[in-house]
Amino acid sequence: MKNKYQNIKVLIPLQLASARVKMKNIRPFYKEMSLFDIKARQLINADLNPSKIYISSEDREGKVESLCQQYGFNFLPRKQELTGNAIKQSELIGFILKQIPSDNDDILWVQVTNPLFDKFTIMLDSWNKIQNLGFDSIVATKTIRHHLISESGIPLNFNFGNWHKVSQDLPKIYEILWSAFLLKRSTIESNQYHIGTKPYYMPFDDITTIDIDTEADFELASKYYAILRGGGG
Repeated sequence: MKNKYQNIKVLIPLQLASARVKMKNIRPFYKEMSLFDIKARQLINADLNPSKIYISSEDREGKVESLCQQYGFNFLPRKQELTGNAIKQSELIGFILKQIPSDNDDILWVQVTNPLFDKFTIMLDSWNKIQNLGFDSIVATKTIRHHLISESGIPLNFNFGNWHKVSQDLPKIYEILWSAFLLKRSTIESNQYHIGTKPYYMPFDDITTIDIDTEADFELASKYYAILRGGGG
């Protein structure tokens, strides 16, 4: 059966270099599935064409390439110097774009590090509508309404005093989930970034953000994910 979203290429940066959480993206996370496995199945379930999904990794041991073969994805070998937190996104994006076929397919840039985000069909089905409104990209976000204070102690979105607004009445602030970005190839090529100059911040307020920076974070996130999926914990 033909996949629904034939004009979409998916790009996934999957680096294995992590000083704090070793092999975070491909080690078992939930029922022997890794963060990568979870995201791969979500994308396939969203009716995206596996042959148009590209995985960029510096792995030289064949682990990621083997996973790509398992799912029917494309493996893109990445230079070692294009890994780590110090890399420039423009260099990484430019490098990846040169590795994939040059055509008019739109680009869905996906991170595997938030396993709870699976709203790809909503983004894809909204894509044509928001382009007609002048937006050049969709950014997955979450609306937050909290009383925020700067490092210097200055309120950012309210005023001190018994007249301060309750959290429900605060102005909307959008947190970028760093889970998924959708844009035209021409936009990602010109900006060398996965957010355009006129982004549409699409809120997914039912998504829980899981930030995995330490081994303790990884274990806690795994247990939380299991509970939400009905697997106990």
